[in-house]
Amino acid sequence: MIASVSSKCLNSISRLCPIQFLHPFLTIPNSHFYSQTPLTESNPTSFDHETVRQTFSSYCNDWNRALEFFNWVETECQFKHSNESFNRMIDILGRFFEFDITWDLIQRMRNDPVSMPNHTTFRIMFKRYITAHLVKDAISAFHKSEEFNLKDETLFCNLVDALCEYKHVIEAQDLCFGKNGKLGFNVDDTKICNMILRGWFKMGWWRKCREFWEEMDKRSVKKCLYSYSIYMDIMCKSEKPWKAVKLYKEMKRKGIKLDTVAYNIVIRAISLSEGVDFGIGVFREMRELGLEPSVATYNTILKLLCEYGRVRDAYSCLIKCLRRVMSQMC
Repeated sequence: MIASVSSKCLNSISRLCPIQFLHPFLTIPNSHFYSQTPLTESNPTSFDHETVRQTFSSYCNDWNRALEFFNWVETECQFKHSNESFNRMIDILGRFFEFDITWDLIQRMRNDPVSMPNHTTFRIMFKRYITAHLVKDAISAFHKSEEFNLKDETLFCNLVDALCEYKHVIEAQDLCFGKNGKLGFNVDDTKICNMILRGWFKMGWWRKCREFWEEMDKRSVKKCLYSYSIYMDIMCKSEKPWKAVKLYKEMKRKGIKLDTVAYNIVIRAISLSEGVDFGIGVFREMRELGLEPSVATYNTILKLLCEYGRVRDAYSCLIKCLRRVMSQMC
């Protein structure tokens, strides 16, 4: 009985303190940088990057503990942090708006060639600044990246993508097409415009989507598969599926080859505007072109058949889908 109770207690404690049970000899220090308590000698080789990464995952909601572990494993166990572990720590700190400490870590990264800051480091900073609505700080971080020889087209795209992802599309559009004009970078207009168009889509501002789509034509921006896929999805979500079908026909005229994602949107659009049988016809066309249907493709067809009250056809489609999956597994 006592053994059973003890076992339950140990299991409860292990869930609360995963690091200590991952490595029973660990004693996590109380200060941010150095422990004031004696530590049991540990073998540095017992700490690999995967173990450290999992430990950060355990402390992702407690930046203080995460930072204590980060410094402790480096100073007491001679663990050499890679830029991956630095980036993970920076992400945790940024989540709690501890930006001063993140910059201290970035300065520490440059001391070792193995852990030099990279594009991922600054992409994380952009994300955390922008989720905190500190857009000016994100742009300032972009300029500061020049100190690390990282200020280039890739990082500029990362900044614009983060602005659009977290609903600061107005600032992204101004940054790209305002008076600064992409800050002197020769960035692919199609790629940038796709980001901004997707940003307006995420915000659900259908009028802005239409205006920007038309502005792309005025700027003579070449529209690619992804441009059309985003705008077709916008048309479906804004309850104008027939316009998505027109775009699909326009793509075929221009010779743009569709992928599975684009076909999924077209199947949905043409089924809503012309009937589910036409959607199944597009599905067959997709198969004839050698494109493999995804789970999303089958989900789209099943949902449409059910919405039109064709439950038996939906069931038959489901059986075919399962048989196909099973044949691929064998």
